[in-house]
Amino acid sequence: FDDDDKASKKERSFFGKSGTYSDEIYFDEIDEIKIHADVMSLTIESGSENKISYECNNDGFIPDINVKNGKLVVNQKGIRVNFGASTYKCKLCITLKDTSKIDYLDINSDVGDIFIEGVNLTKLNVNQDVGNLILSGLDFEKGKVNTDVGNIEIRNLKEIDDFDMDVSCSIGSVSYKGKRTKKNFHQRGND
Repeated sequence: FDDDDKASKKERSFFGKSGTYSDEIYFDEIDEIKIHADVMSLTIESGSENKISYECNNDGFIPDINVKNGKLVVNQKGIRVNFGASTYKCKLCITLKDTSKIDYLDINSDVGDIFIEGVNLTKLNVNQDVGNLILSGLDFEKGKVNTDVGNIEIRNLKEIDDFDMDVSCSIGSVSYKGKRTKKNFHQRGND
């Protein structure tokens, strides 16, 4: 962002300014990701390079993105929404090199679906208020996932017998390998 964009963001109205806002940022290797999102659809996937991109239809949902000392931090403080809240959208995609290993991925999401695929992690923590969550093709050691309202789908995990994982949802269901496991799923690794 240039200085004019930063100034206009600070002066936005109470309900934000409508329009299309997007950016794409490339970054070096990281080992930690922390995300706090108010209203955001989030995808984390593997690819050929490290980058983060977003697209929002209101400047009040533009995320603050900071990469420093091997840590990627994304903070989104949404604006006050009114009865048209369902028309506000923000999509964020984080692509990590296939060779990357993230020590800690921490996501705190108020509203929005989350899709995490093909990422190599040590520890995963997801707290989600409203939205569906899909974990696919992951390799990790420990994970704790909670969704208040929404479904959780776990598929194609690598070496599932080695994972420590606690998954729960209050309203919705947990699905593992295509089978519903009611509202909870627990796995303790072999080691």
